[in-house]
Amino acid sequence: MSSVEAKSTAQVDSKQVADNNKSSTDRAHDDRPSFFKSLLKLRFKDMSIMHRVTMIQCITLFLFAIATGIVIYLNHSQKGINDPQQVALVQKIDSLSFKATDNLFSLTQISYSLAHNKDARNNIEQLRTALQQLENDINSIEQAITSLNASRLKNHLANDLLPELKNSSSNYIQQMYKMPESLKLGQQQVARLYEETSQKFLHPMLIVLLDVQTASSKTAFRQNAIANTTLANAQTYLVIGFLIVIVVSVLSLISIRKSLRNYTYELLDALRLIASGKLNGKITVRTKDEIGTIATLVNSFVTSSNNTLSLIKKDIDKLHLMVESNSQAISVTNDAISNQRNKAQDVASSTALMEKSVEKVADFAKATLDEVKIAEEASDTCRCTMQDNITTTHSLSDRLRATSNAILRVNQMGDQIDSIVKTIATIADQTNLLALNANIEAARSGEYGRGFAIVADEIRDLAIKTAQSTKEVNKTIKELSAAVQNCVEVMASCEDQMENSLQQSSRANSSIEEIMGIIATISDMSEQIVQSCQQQANSASEINLSIANILKLTEDSYETMTNMHGSMSALDALAYEQSALLEKFELSSKT
Repeated sequence: MSSVEAKSTAQVDSKQVADNNKSSTDRAHDDRPSFFKSLLKLRFKDMSIMHRVTMIQCITLFLFAIATGIVIYLNHSQKGINDPQQVALVQKIDSLSFKATDNLFSLTQISYSLAHNKDARNNIEQLRTALQQLENDINSIEQAITSLNASRLKNHLANDLLPELKNSSSNYIQQMYKMPESLKLGQQQVARLYEETSQKFLHPMLIVLLDVQTASSKTAFRQNAIANTTLANAQTYLVIGFLIVIVVSVLSLISIRKSLRNYTYELLDALRLIASGKLNGKITVRTKDEIGTIATLVNSFVTSSNNTLSLIKKDIDKLHLMVESNSQAISVTNDAISNQRNKAQDVASSTALMEKSVEKVADFAKATLDEVKIAEEASDTCRCTMQDNITTTHSLSDRLRATSNAILRVNQMGDQIDSIVKTIATIADQTNLLALNANIEAARSGEYGRGFAIVADEIRDLAIKTAQSTKEVNKTIKELSAAVQNCVEVMASCEDQMENSLQQSSRANSSIEEIMGIIATISDMSEQIVQSCQQQANSASEINLSIANILKLTEDSYETMTNMHGSMSALDALAYEQSALLEKFELSSKT
């Protein structure tokens, strides 16, 4: 198989593998169904993990929105029933009717006392006050009933009970006002009026008031029951919604946990096998979420790796065959060239006998001249390198001196800072003494110097803190000075060593220049010898030139073929190494 055909075959196989890899990757992206399609089919494991988390949040928000809407609706529906103003009116009617009943019992006791002539004057005043209070209570009840909104309670109270209550109360009050006048007619007349009034008006009015109390109480109880029922329903709806949210969340979390734990462990086990070189298996894709997509892409990678490695293995086998074929051809050619070289050497040896001495001298002179030129070039290179080394060493020495000077300036600045710190410490001590003296003078001044004493104490505290800070700064400066001194010593040692290096480099440069002078002299002498030998060997060289050219071409061809044979051996060894590396992978039998 030719190299052109092998190259074209390899390109076609590589393009086919690349197309298969691309198609498998596209299928891995296209296999996952859309979110709404998975939701309609209730295949939650086909959803992505982000879609599941988003679905849980949306369901939670939706259920809470429904529960909130139900609670708002129930509260809105209770506004008309449990209107606070209407509830207050019902309670007011209940309390007023109860109060009116109490007044009736009080009037009964007062009228009984009048009927039996017990403290008539006092009882008359109490009777009038109680009648006035009863009349006010009846009017208040009427106003409260009138203020009620249209309802069954209002219809019952206003149409059935209120007219009878007003009629009975009006007649009862009129008869009670007549009792003081009946005292003039005698005690029996008063007792008879009391009996008639009680039988005709008091008992019906008490019954009506009791009916009003009963109706208002029942309404209040019914309103409370409705409110309690509404509250219980709202709580029930909220609990149901909360339970549904918990169930949905638990189910979704179980699904996510299964995807993230079980499927991930399976994926990790498969990836460990792939990492160990086993490419003959595939991961079972159980879901179509992110884990399933990764598993599909890993399968695509395994398939593409199988295809690629199989193609490489085939190419290596082809390479073995090509190397073996080329090695055989090179061996045949090399043998032919070797025979030609031997014959050319025989002819050259027979024609070179008469010029043997000249050729030996010429060859020796040429070899000497070549070696001298090589030595001259090497010595020039060494001289340039040594000169660059000296220049670099000088530059480094100058930088070390500049660094040493900078460190010395830092040391001097540290001494200046130490002097300034000592001055600050002295000022702090003097300030402390002045503050102490000021405190003493303030103490002598008594009440007038108390404020100044406080200021003096603050100044003294500040002076003490300043003294402490200066001590710490002084300690830090001393440590810095020690470090700078150490740096100065190290820099001085580096400068000495750099000076020694400069001296050694200068001596080496001088020696190299002397060697270059000697080599130049030898080069001139070698050139003169070569010129003389060439002049003497021109005639022999013309005769032997054609044979020498043939021999040279033969030698070159033989060397080239030898190199090619070595390259083929190296290429064959490389192919065997690649084949051994491929043996570490367990490829699928299908590929």
